[in-house]
Amino acid sequence: MVFKSCKYLVANYYNEEKRIPKEKGFYWYRKAAINGCIYAQYELAEYYRNNSSPTASSFQFSMISKNESKAFKWYLRLANKNGLRANYFVAKCYRDGIGTDRNLKEAEKWFFRISYCVQPPITLNEFLNGSDVNVSLIPIKYSNNSFKFKFDIEFL
Repeated sequence: MVFKSCKYLVANYYNEEKRIPKEKGFYWYRKAAINGCIYAQYELAEYYRNNSSPTASSFQFSMISKNESKAFKWYLRLANKNGLRANYFVAKCYRDGIGTDRNLKEAEKWFFRISYCVQPPITLNEFLNGSDVNVSLIPIKYSNNSFKFKFDIEFL
């Protein structure tokens, strides 16, 4: 746990430092993500989806190629490990065919996983018709206990 957190903090430092190449931040996010750091996995998915990091400045990462397929794989991996915000991105990827085939049934399934934990700011129909959510309103992760509790109540 300590080492993956340290790698994540090193990556943040590299992204915020203006005199150091930003590719070093990507390198450390990747190492932390591979070791299981949830926040680093999210950052890595964002790199691949947008060719930049949400915590970095407006600098574009010319050495790091945009790769929607890799972004989808990281979001899916994160969503399966209690990444609530990643659930939204997996649903969006299925809805829009980003990094995977377009599949509205899968998009619906992943969107419902969000609603077990938080009240989505839009309805399922609005989402399936192309409306998007301000992702800052969705927490990056949720705890197993709160998800299980809400899940059990829904289906008892």
